[in-house]
Amino acid sequence: MWLGASIPLILQVSQNAIGFRGGAVAPLTAALLAMAAAAGVPVSLHLDHVEDAAMVHRGAAAGFSSIMVDAGRLPYAQNVAETAAHAGRLHEMGIYVEAELGYVGGKPTQVANAHTAGVRTDPVPRRRFVSMVVRGIRGSRRRSWSR
Repeated sequence: MWLGASIPLILQVSQNAIGFRGGAVAPLTAALLAMAAAAGVPVSLHLDHVEDAAMVHRGAAAGFSSIMVDAGRLPYAQNVAETAAHAGRLHEMGIYVEAELGYVGGKPTQVANAHTAGVRTDPVPRRRFVSMVVRGIRGSRRRSWSR
C-alpha cells in the first residue's frame, strides 16, 4: 500500500506544472510512473488542461493514461473539431480524454475572471458539445485503469 491508499488513485499534473519545469514531459512522467509502479494499487496518470497540441502528443507518448484537452479558449466549432480530433487519436492509443467547454481561469489564453457573467458553461451547448465530440470518436477502444 502506498501512502495508505487501498483504492485506485489518480496522479494529476497540469500543463502549467510541466511548463514550470521547462516543458519537459518525460522526466516528470517517468517519476510518476515509478511512483505508480510502487503503489500496490491501480494508478492512473492524468495530464490536465492541455492547450498545446504538441504537449498532448508528448503526454501520450510519455505514458499518461488520460489527458484533458483544453480548447475552451477557441470558438465553439473549433473547440469541437480540435477536441474530437485529439480524442480520436488518443482513444486509438487507449488514452481516456476529458474536454473543456468554457473557462476555469488561471491561464493567459483565457478570460481574466472565470466568474464574469456569461463566461461559465451553459448546459444546452454542453450537451451538444458532448454529443458532437462523442460522435467524432465513436468506435475507439479504451485503456484499462492499470496503465
